[in-house]
Amino acid sequence: MFDKEKIEIPCPGCGRKLAKTIGELRHQTQANEKCPGCGASIDLNSEGVRRGVKQAEEALAKLKRDLGKIFK
Repeated sequence: MFDKEKIEIPCPGCGRKLAKTIGELRHQTQANEKCPGCGASIDLNSEGVRRGVKQAEEALAKLKRDLGKIFK
């Protein structure tokens, strides 16, 4: 549902933003990526992204259910 949404991850070395989609992060096996600007290692923490997306999807599903009850 959110796979095409972009997240900008700042480089800890130079501050340059690395743009990734949630889908890329969700399916990525590598935990780090090198900054194309300065070469610093950027921790992508894919597990945290997967957990956050799951929580957002569950909250959206609950909202849809609740709205369905209200507008019956």
